[in-house]
Amino acid sequence: MALVKCKECGEKVSTKAKTCPSCRTKVKKPLSMLRFIIYASVATFVLVAVMAKYESNLASMTPEERAAREEAREARQAERERAEAQRQAQQEERRCSDQTMAFVMSQNFVKQRLRAPSTAKFPSVTNDGVRTQYLGDCTHRVQAFVDSQNGFGATIRTRYQAELRKQPDANSWNLIDIQIYE
Repeated sequence: MALVKCKECGEKVSTKAKTCPSCRTKVKKPLSMLRFIIYASVATFVLVAVMAKYESNLASMTPEERAAREEAREARQAERERAEAQRQAQQEERRCSDQTMAFVMSQNFVKQRLRAPSTAKFPSVTNDGVRTQYLGDCTHRVQAFVDSQNGFGATIRTRYQAELRKQPDANSWNLIDIQIYE
């Protein structure tokens, strides 16, 4: 005989008792090892029976039915692979078409060509005079301006147009063409 805690009042109750003497709640008996073995055996038997039924269905199929079943399975697998490839292509296209990042990267290429890059002040991507365009195939065209000092120390506004491409496999950008209008 073992003692268990009543789930209602917390008093200790014998596992032989039907109800708690304190609160009259029905005592839940712990699962014995024998019951566990019986439940596990029944579950195993059911699983084996289901697998045997599946195997007997396969064995009773004609070769044409088996071929049709295999063809249907391959078609489902091909459809899943096609859908996954399409999802990945759409995800890559979204990563490639980030126009704000294209604008930021164009600024780096422009700074490399300025006389005083540390003085460069670029507008926001939403300013008038700034235009970003996604051309497809991870390629962008950016038209904007920069205020920076020239060789004489005077701050001037310089317009530029840059065409750049994001490398899909790497997180890097390549400059295709840049035109700076002074």
